[in-house]
Amino acid sequence: MMMCDIMQFLMIAEKIKDLDPELQERINPFFREIISLWGNKMHSLYLVGSAITGDFMKGKSDINSLLIVNAIDFNDLQSLWELGRRHKKRGIAAPLCLTPAYIRDSLDVFPIEFLDFKLIHINITGDDLLAELNIKREHLRLQCEREIKSRLINLRQGFLSSLGEDKYLRAILIDSVNGTAPLFRAILTLLDKPSPLNKADLFSALENQFGIDNNTFKRTLLLKQGNLKLKDKECVDLFMDFYNHIEKLGNMLNSI
Repeated sequence: MMMCDIMQFLMIAEKIKDLDPELQERINPFFREIISLWGNKMHSLYLVGSAITGDFMKGKSDINSLLIVNAIDFNDLQSLWELGRRHKKRGIAAPLCLTPAYIRDSLDVFPIEFLDFKLIHINITGDDLLAELNIKREHLRLQCEREIKSRLINLRQGFLSSLGEDKYLRAILIDSVNGTAPLFRAILTLLDKPSPLNKADLFSALENQFGIDNNTFKRTLLLKQGNLKLKDKECVDLFMDFYNHIEKLGNMLNSI
């Protein structure tokens, strides 16, 4: 290993030292290759997502990253193809590639997603653009309201389409809980409350904030993780509770 490679290895190792050792072993060579490929065309590189929060599920979750480049060039993007083929087998997703200009012009459109990047990232190299993001409260509230209204429609239609069959209700619940963590962090942020990064802690914080005493959101998360088994009526009850509490969040947003 050449001196520059050793320095890169040590730099990345220092940034990800608090992660699960198995994840560190997979992440380090991937990031070293990206840095070598992009060089001075790269603005910054980040680890994001469940690898940081402790929600990573071996064999199910992907390792996610964000690559901010000075300009999008498809010839450069093609250089990631072979890298992606090799690392996909190790559960590493292709990096999300953005430019600083795209981020600056999209904060009003995707405030929930960029808030999550701001809260959950490890800056591997380059200037930490994510830490400095200025997300406006009115944009965040508007997207939260839109997300909740969309979820309520999907839940109602899914409930009707299930025709009362448990396996379909479970599938709809599991699908519905996807993406709720960024939404819940955004809602707590709007209320000026701490937003835990780990999903179980986050769901507990939201339930405590709104007086939800039957652990609806935590139970739905356990269902998604395969750690909760429900009998027939229990599935219907959880579905109704989930819907009612999402609706309650929507009503609260209307008063902000």
